[in-house]
Amino acid sequence: MTVLLLIMVYVTPIFYPITALSERMQKIVRLNPMTSYLDCFRWAFSDNADVTWQSWAYISVTGVLAFWMGTTIFTKFWPRTVAML
Repeated sequence: MTVLLLIMVYVTPIFYPITALSERMQKIVRLNPMTSYLDCFRWAFSDNADVTWQSWAYISVTGVLAFWMGTTIFTKFWPRTVAML
């Protein structure tokens, strides 16, 4: 998990502007949902990011997908989880 979080930090443009990357790398980094979340956060609080409707749509789709996956996994494994508590 630590390694995956470290990779996620490097693939999400937190400490560097996305414009510093090549066009090909920008496309790859834009596939990361956290990039859209970060852009919208920066736009909302400091107005220093370009946010498009695609960013909002990507956030909406990935949010609903994550909620659906979490609910599905929880309902499948909740008896085992309750038994372990």
